[in-house]
Amino acid sequence: ERDRTRPEEEVYANEQSLTLLLKSLPVGESRQAVKFYTYRALDLFNYKTMKMFVHGDPKFQYIDENRYDAEFFFRFGLDSLNFYEYRAPIRPGWDLLNEVLIQFEELTAVKQGRDSINRISDPIPVTGGPPGSFYRVLGNPSLTRVVYLAVGVENPAGKGSGQPLVGEVWVN
Repeated sequence: ERDRTRPEEEVYANEQSLTLLLKSLPVGESRQAVKFYTYRALDLFNYKTMKMFVHGDPKFQYIDENRYDAEFFFRFGLDSLNFYEYRAPIRPGWDLLNEVLIQFEELTAVKQGRDSINRISDPIPVTGGPPGSFYRVLGNPSLTRVVYLAVGVENPAGKGSGQPLVGEVWVN
């Protein structure tokens, strides 16, 4: 991306990814990187979509949406008890099906359609998303006050090799 604060110069930002290193992640467990905005909340109300790219370690197996080694999740909201969540299987490499495209209109529909704010909603498949991708909502998050962001990887029970997960996941 070009730095537009210096229009007289051709300065480009470094392309960098968040790297999650997994060293023997047990089956059924997850690890995440979390960021809190403490001074000013993000207001995402006027946005329609959020886009990310995920790179799965070449050692990760992906057979179909029911059999795979690793699962990516992205949570955002007020805190760890009030958030929107996107979740999908991780495929090896920069696979196009690892592209994350979150539609805020769909997320708010999930929030409105659930039966209780005290538990995580049932998974709702992402319209036009990769096979196995879904949204969930916990608590009472708001798109106008996002202070909690979490990016993580889970070694899902009953879906993969049944072995501890070792490898890297990159998120842009």
